[in-house]
Amino acid sequence: MLRAGLARVDQLDEATIDRYYPVLLEAYGAAISTHTRLYPGAMDAIEALKSQGHAIGICTNKPEGLAEQLMRDLGVRDAFGSLVGADTRAVRKPDPEPLFEATRRLGVDPRAFLLVGDSDTDRNTARAAGVPSVLVTFGPSGEDMAALEPEALLEDYAALPSVVAALLSR
Repeated sequence: MLRAGLARVDQLDEATIDRYYPVLLEAYGAAISTHTRLYPGAMDAIEALKSQGHAIGICTNKPEGLAEQLMRDLGVRDAFGSLVGADTRAVRKPDPEPLFEATRRLGVDPRAFLLVGDSDTDRNTARAAGVPSVLVTFGPSGEDMAALEPEALLEDYAALPSVVAALLSR
């Protein structure tokens, strides 16, 4: 986010990033849940998957502490068995290691899972991990997700349990 902003004003250099990154994190953390809302139906889908015996974790490129704060602020942290952030491991998505760490923390087979996401980073992470991806069409990139050729597109979280069942039965 910071790199993109600085590039737009032609001030992209490592010294500027090093100087402003802590300021960005402080401001982001102070207002992290102010305008953040869960996607409609997301928690119902998660509870349905959990009732079917699936373990659910989070793998994000937000710093782990901020992701923990956001999930607590939204009142949903306890629904997830693991949470891995951008700074949890030495690498971040699209490297598959954070995703594998999330599965290890869940205690699941590191090849018997899938990634649900809303970005090209998520698609690339799943591809690097060798697992299916489900991309939502209602996220920040919208219909552009189809061009990434995920194993499934999701238009409504109500369909997620059946999509997961179909993909994991392959």
